[in-house]
Amino acid sequence: MIDAILDTGLCGPTTVWQLGCTTRSDLPGQIYQVLSDEEFTNHIVHADAVITHSGVGSILKILDLGKCPIVVPRRSLRNEHVDDHQEQIARLVGDSGIGLSLEVGEINPESIISATSISIAKVDDVSKLG
Repeated sequence: MIDAILDTGLCGPTTVWQLGCTTRSDLPGQIYQVLSDEEFTNHIVHADAVITHSGVGSILKILDLGKCPIVVPRRSLRNEHVDDHQEQIARLVGDSGIGLSLEVGEINPESIISATSISIAKVDDVSKLG
């Protein structure tokens, strides 16, 4: 996924990477293994686009902050997870229109840019509309 994101040409000095157990030092921008909840929230708030795995907690945080998540499921075939339950979560996100669900090979500049134009209303904000 990291290489696919790099291949878009959209990464630069303001790109923030939370890599978890992945080790890379050749990335533009800020590289973190782990972020605190406060740091994670701050980076989402200031992000143009947020690309994440299909972790429910991460997706809910991104949605709660009004961003359209780009969700890329981890796959057992690539030894990224024990099974493919993240595909089900990603499909639900995409089918419900609350985010984009992409496979690694579908990550491209157009999909990332399209997510920047979508804002997600919080439930309490929706109730004020009407």
